[in-house]
Amino acid sequence: MAFGPGDNGTITGAADNFQHETDGAYTGKLHVAAGNILPGPTAADEDTIAVDLTGTLANAGVLYDTEINLDGSFMGGAGAETPDAIGGAAVGTVGGSFLHGIFIVTQP
Repeated sequence: MAFGPGDNGTITGAADNFQHETDGAYTGKLHVAAGNILPGPTAADEDTIAVDLTGTLANAGVLYDTEINLDGSFMGGAGAETPDAIGGAAVGTVGGSFLHGIFIVTQP
């Protein structure tokens, strides 16, 4: 993965490996309904991401319809062009309950 200042584009795919601070692991995948790399307002500003995830997750045998919106930034690596991770705010609903937290994505 390599990004340059002012890059833009779409993000596709799915996310898994969700963890809750007290309930533990959730199984299942959430699919990207909309995902974008957004260039900073100027070439000196960092690019950001905005991703909408939807699907069903399970925990302790219970299924939860889930929608999560991620807004984040690229972090670490060799400058802005090769990030080690993406992280930021996560807001949405899991089984109808409001969710507000953080997320981090790393390369395997």
